[in-house]
Amino acid sequence: MGQHILVLLIILAAVGYTVYKVVKSIQSRGASDCDDCFSCGPKHDIMKKYKKKYKLN
Repeated sequence: MGQHILVLLIILAAVGYTVYKVVKSIQSRGASDCDDCFSCGPKHDIMKKYKKKYKLN
């Protein structure tokens, strides 16, 4: 009986975590494409240099 409860708790935790991540992913897409991206700063710097070099808007 104890094993069944433990398995049920693990499955509930996994389902809860999955639902949490899906909801968080859907909510963060509305704000920006790279909210959790650690390399956004360097990407923006590269794009600024590229635009300046090729005289883009």
